[in-house]
Amino acid sequence: ARLARSERLLFDVCALAVSSVLGQICILSTIKHLGAVAFATVVTVRQMASVFLSNALFGHSLSVLQWLAAACVFSALLLNSYIK
Repeated sequence: ARLARSERLLFDVCALAVSSVLGQICILSTIKHLGAVAFATVVTVRQMASVFLSNALFGHSLSVLQWLAAACVFSALLLNSYIK
C-alpha cells in the first residue's frame, strides 16, 4: 500500500531492480566470455580498490597485518595471471 502511494519509493525500488538485473547480466557475461577465474580476479581487485579508496578518502586506516594480507592477495592475483 505504501509503495503505491509514494512515487519516489516506487522509483527507487524500480531503479534498484533494474540495476540488480544489469549487474547480473554483467556477471554472467563476464563469466561466459572470460571465465570464472577472470571474474573472481575482477571482483577481488574491485574490493581491494574499494578498501584503498576508503582509506584515502575517509581517513580509514589498516594495520600492518591488514596491509600484509592485501599484499598477499594482490601478489597471488598477479602470480595467477602471470602463470596463465
